[in-house]
Order: sequence, then structure tokens, then C-alpha cells
Amino acid sequence: MDLLQRGVAMLQDSDSSDECATARAADAVSEAATGEPVPEPRKAAAGQAVHYGFGVLLGMGYGVVAEYWCPATAAAGAPFGLATRRC
Repeated sequence: MDLLQRGVAMLQDSDSSDECATARAADAVSEAATGEPVPEPRKAAAGQAVHYGFGVLLGMGYGVVAEYWCPATAAAGAPFGLATRRC
């Protein structure tokens, strides 16, 4: 996924750094919570935590939606997966 993000970033005209989106998101959360960015040695782990945390939230969302709206489970949840793929 990192490779894809870097490829897209090269195509876009932006001033983004070499950091992946999840590491930047971890920095934003850390700065909002503590006022300081994530220390450099922990950036990779913090980025992974954001990545997997976001996946857990999407999975929980699917579980709630599937419980109360049966059409969400059509094709084993493929429509939900496709709808949230860009997230």
C-alpha cells in the first residue's frame, strides 16, 4: 500500500514528504492529544497502529450495519468492502 501511495503522491502536485499517510495521521492524532508529534523511532509503529485501527473501525461498522440491515451482507459483504476500499 505504501508503494501505491508514493506512486499517487508523485503524480499529484503536492508538497508531501516521504512519510506515508498513516504516519502523518498518527502525527496529527499525537499532536492533537499531547501537543507533540510522534518520536521518530516510533513513527513506523504508530503508522501501523493507525492502519490497523482504521481497519478495525471499518470492520466494526460492517458488523453493526450487517446486524440491522440484511442487504449489507449480500455477496458476503463485497459491496461494503468495495464502498470502503478508498478509505
